[in-house]
Amino acid sequence: MANRYIESNVQFNDCVHIEMLAKSAARIAHHNFRWQYITLVLLNTTVFCGVNAFLESYNKTAVIATTKLKPDVHKITKQFVLFGNDLGSILNLLTWLNLHKFDNTGRFLIICQSMVDEDCDELKAVEMFWNHKIVNIIFINNMLNYGAKGYTYDYGRNCQNSPATEVKDWNNCIKVGEKYCKNKYPVKLRNLHGCPIIVSTFMQKPYMNFSTGTPTGADGDLLSIIIKALNASLTIRTPLRGDGWGNLNENDTWVGSLGDLFYDLANFSMTSASITQTRHRDFQTSNFYYSVNLGWVTHPPEKEKSSYKLLRPFKADTRIAIIISFGIVLCIVLFLKTKFCTIIFKQFSSGRDPENVLFLSWEMCMGQPILTLPSKMALSYLVLIWIWYCFLMRTFYQVHLINSLKNDIYLNDFSSINDAIEANYPFGGGAALKDYYIDQ
Repeated sequence: MANRYIESNVQFNDCVHIEMLAKSAARIAHHNFRWQYITLVLLNTTVFCGVNAFLESYNKTAVIATTKLKPDVHKITKQFVLFGNDLGSILNLLTWLNLHKFDNTGRFLIICQSMVDEDCDELKAVEMFWNHKIVNIIFINNMLNYGAKGYTYDYGRNCQNSPATEVKDWNNCIKVGEKYCKNKYPVKLRNLHGCPIIVSTFMQKPYMNFSTGTPTGADGDLLSIIIKALNASLTIRTPLRGDGWGNLNENDTWVGSLGDLFYDLANFSMTSASITQTRHRDFQTSNFYYSVNLGWVTHPPEKEKSSYKLLRPFKADTRIAIIISFGIVLCIVLFLKTKFCTIIFKQFSSGRDPENVLFLSWEMCMGQPILTLPSKMALSYLVLIWIWYCFLMRTFYQVHLINSLKNDIYLNDFSSINDAIEANYPFGGGAALKDYYIDQ
């Protein structure tokens, strides 16, 4: 009972300092995080007053989680706020982020809540961040008799991390005014002080050629520009396992140039490879410096059969109307052949059997003359109407048939490469282009 009371009393007293750390972090996040992105608030602590104070001050979209969370936002999360009791608990959080492949190039705010200086040593902290390849970071701890302090680091002259340095205008941001809180995540790694960069690539003319020791070609020239701009020295290596750009083999392990990158044998891969789903999933990709418009070239589409041209003058609804009109004639013939109509047919017919009605109707439709007309006036009008109807349909058909016979009609073209693949047509192009569609 006494131990529980002491623990509660310690947590209550620490909450004052922890809330101060959290509010300082919230002020930095408010002016430097992008509000349209989700912020992941990750905690590994039993003291929740800091998290509550942060969320009250930073009232933007955030997801609160512990290491027990099964993440489903790792692909869209670009900014992180971590709460830990000490450096050990923060290390566990970083390990969890790395295990679930969160973006370590995002913006990080890490709050170390312990009031003991050794538990939140900023010098040890930046070494830990460097080992996890996290550079865009602000580490906040408590300084005795001062309050919240923010630290960051950059690339050092010894080809390692620089010592922890206080965030620029930190005191003004926290104690003077919010106008000093902007631009706290400057672009880093801009000067590598001549330190080596290991680049994994392979001979890929005309994109990459390093037979003389100096990279040339489209990718080679760009690589030289990057190395010079970063004030670095270049070390080129070819893939240790496999060859080419890199892909997952049958054992689900990466080989090729991307294999060197995946297993920390190189700093980055410089190849003209297509960005496939697996590569985009497992690697961080730079912005595209150059792009081209692709045009698909296929064989000419097949022509429609000549017999189909006879039906081309009529639209679909016109064809239906013609079929219905002839269907009506057929129904009349079937109706006249019934016993019920036998007597009526003998009284009104022109002496012809019902079987001849269908043939005579088709004969009149084709423009052939008829020798006799029904003796009954009503039937004669019906025949004349049918002759006039067939004459109009035949005239319109002949007019449009002329254009139909002159023009060639082609079958539907392919609208995408998937249509061509489904039709079992082979596709070609550059090796990178083939590789893209093979991996989809």
